[in-house]
Amino acid sequence: MKKHILALAVAAASVTAVPAAFAQSAYANAQKSAGETTFYGNIQYAIEAVDDSENGSKMDSYDNGSRLGIRHEHKITQSITGFAKVEVRGLGLDDKSGKDSAFGRLDEAYIGVSGDFGKVWIGSDDTTYETLIQKVPNYFESGRYNLYAGGKTGEGDLLQYESPLLPGGYVGGVMKFYGAVGFESGQDKNGGANKLPYQLGMSYALDGFALNVAMDSNDGFDDNRYSQRRGSNNTYGMNMEFTPLENLIFGTTYSYKNKDSSEKVSGLKQSDVYGRYTVGKTVFATSYERMETQDYGSYDVAIYNSDGMEVGTKAVTYGSGETISHETFTLQALHNVSESLLVYSEVYFTNYKSESLRGDATSLVVGARYSF
Repeated sequence: MKKHILALAVAAASVTAVPAAFAQSAYANAQKSAGETTFYGNIQYAIEAVDDSENGSKMDSYDNGSRLGIRHEHKITQSITGFAKVEVRGLGLDDKSGKDSAFGRLDEAYIGVSGDFGKVWIGSDDTTYETLIQKVPNYFESGRYNLYAGGKTGEGDLLQYESPLLPGGYVGGVMKFYGAVGFESGQDKNGGANKLPYQLGMSYALDGFALNVAMDSNDGFDDNRYSQRRGSNNTYGMNMEFTPLENLIFGTTYSYKNKDSSEKVSGLKQSDVYGRYTVGKTVFATSYERMETQDYGSYDVAIYNSDGMEVGTKAVTYGSGETISHETFTLQALHNVSESLLVYSEVYFTNYKSESLRGDATSLVVGARYSF
């Protein structure tokens, strides 16, 4: 009798276990199919004291690029993964009036697929040229006075490709679209030349040495579509990094664009050297940047309204073919308080002329970034 009872109990347990196991398996498969969604962001705040030889001294505080984002990825097949990302930045933490609201200030938004063939994605994202060549501006937290020698392709409306890892590195490319193109008029919807701007790049690394090369065609408009000059020359860049020790990196970058007066294109040369040394949770970094812009005089630039229609022109003067030099020297001390919180201090010595700086300037920036 006891044997019969035991047998019935085992049978009942087996019957109930099968649906439970099936339910767990179905739930696991559903979870796997649904993929993984990550919500992330950071809060960045900085205080700056600047001494300008022309404008005098001042102190300011500002949102240093706080952002919120969502990314998702899931398996389409065993070998193909789909992914997407949306990120907004500049939450305006120093402005309760709402004028600097993040919504509408898109930084990145794209969808794509990856697999054995590499990675393909379309939307708004950092470009191949920016990733491979523009090292110094992305090195520092503030970056207010670092020099950008990139092209004019911009970060929006991009179709990008990155190859799978090859022996030592990878190759990548970018093509920019503007949507509706007026083939009869020979212009895109924003009044620029009927072209497809593109970038090409390659990265190679071996035994503590990395070499990156890239170019930007500079055709058409950048992301500021309503007052951009026409005409283009390619920008070429090369970056080399050396890692003699695990906690020591130093590198150099060179960018070049030829001047072309007939096409109303300013020339540009930029060379950077930089280094970073890590001791535990503390990072010390420095860089020196020198940019020479070769101006060709003055010209008229078209002005466009929000619908992309040309509404007039304005004269832009860049001097009379002279060469202007800009220099920035940067020092940084950064400490990782925890996995989420870091604090830093940066000093900038620059003669770069901008809307806020008119003379030689020294800037001290103290800030923090909290990531989640």
